[in-house]
Amino acid sequence: MSAALALVRASWGTAKSYRMGMLISLAMLAFQVVPTYYIGHTLQGFMGPKIAGQGADYFTFLVVGTMTYLLVAAAVDALPRSIEKGLAAGTVETLFATPASALTLVVGMSGYELLWAGAKALLVLLVAAAARAQIAWTALPAVAGIFALLVAGYFGVGLAAAGLIFAFRRAGPLQSVAIVGSALLGGVSYPTSLIPAAVRGFSGWVPMTYALHAARRLLIDGMGVRAVAGDAAALAAFAVGLLALGAVLFVAGLRYARRTGTLGQY
Repeated sequence: MSAALALVRASWGTAKSYRMGMLISLAMLAFQVVPTYYIGHTLQGFMGPKIAGQGADYFTFLVVGTMTYLLVAAAVDALPRSIEKGLAAGTVETLFATPASALTLVVGMSGYELLWAGAKALLVLLVAAAARAQIAWTALPAVAGIFALLVAGYFGVGLAAAGLIFAFRRAGPLQSVAIVGSALLGGVSYPTSLIPAAVRGFSGWVPMTYALHAARRLLIDGMGVRAVAGDAAALAAFAVGLLALGAVLFVAGLRYARRTGTLGQY
């Protein structure tokens, strides 16, 4: 995996050259916790009973939603964005002509964005903790496992989008639908019980629903791992299925681009 690490380091080097932009991005992200704090405490009286079983504190409820959204957006967008940049710069054909495996290249091309998203999610949690969010710190390892399964599942969507970009130079609305649809149906800012009955059933087909339910029960309510075993099993199933489907579409798109000679064309 040395080649993958080299690609991650190269991405880090590029990002580090824009230090001011990186610092401003982190500062703005931390600052977003302020309105979240006031919204959470203002609506606590109304939302408290609605979120029973997923944390009694609505502010922390929103914080966990923000963290999850950051991770999902990165999992879906990291690889397609890297492929698009590589096609525009003319480096993709060279990369995939090297002896490195496709898996190594995929990990290397998306690794930095995923790690950066994890760092931003942790920053949000630390700032929220400074604002007295109710956090069960001992549950953090279990929450990290839940988030790993979540990222794996949505990374499968990113693989599918990358395959479409290889073949057609566009992934269409796939990424936006996956990210925005998950936020709306998964319960980032509200419990899924408040979703209109006509579409509430679709939330069961969204991996984010299970990740948020489990993460909130662990991180806010301090429940044990057994309490979220069902959510973890559902996430594992989504991860396996979406990764398998995404891998098939990614390989198919890459082979199509190689066969038609368009891998080096933007």
